[in-house]
Amino acid sequence: MVKYRVINEALAKLAEQPIAEGVASVLDPVATALEDNEELYDVLTGESLTGHPIHPALVHMPIGITMAAAALEVLGLGRFKAATTVLTGVTVAVAIPTAVTGIAEWARGRNDHRQRRVGALHAVAASTGTTMAALSLTCRLVGA
Repeated sequence: MVKYRVINEALAKLAEQPIAEGVASVLDPVATALEDNEELYDVLTGESLTGHPIHPALVHMPIGITMAAAALEVLGLGRFKAATTVLTGVTVAVAIPTAVTGIAEWARGRNDHRQRRVGALHAVAASTGTTMAALSLTCRLVGA
C-alpha cells in the first residue's frame, strides 16, 4: 500500500540522520556488557527459554497497559483515578524489562548499519513513551 511505502521511506530517511548513530553509540557499551554475560544474554534474548526472541512479545505489555489506562481515563471521566494510577505504574515497571530485552535483541543486529540505526530510533521512541508514563505517574502521585 502507498501509505506504508511513504512511512517506510520517511523512517529510512530518519534512520540516516546523525542522531541515530549517536544513540546507537550510547547503547553499544550496554549491549556489549549484556553479550559478555552469556547466560544472561541467552535469557534476555529468549534463546535459553523458548528459542525465540522475547522482546517482541514483551512489547505488547506496556503498550496494552497504557491503552487500558488511557481508556479508563477517557471513558471513566475521572472516576477511576486509582486504577489509572496503578496501571500507569505497571506500565513503567514492565517497560524496564522490555527495554533490557530490546537492547539484548538489538545487540544481535547492531553490526548491520540499517538495523543498528533503526533499532536505536526505536529505543528513543520507546524511551520517550516510558518517560511520559513515568512523568504522568509522578504527577498522579503528587496530586497534580
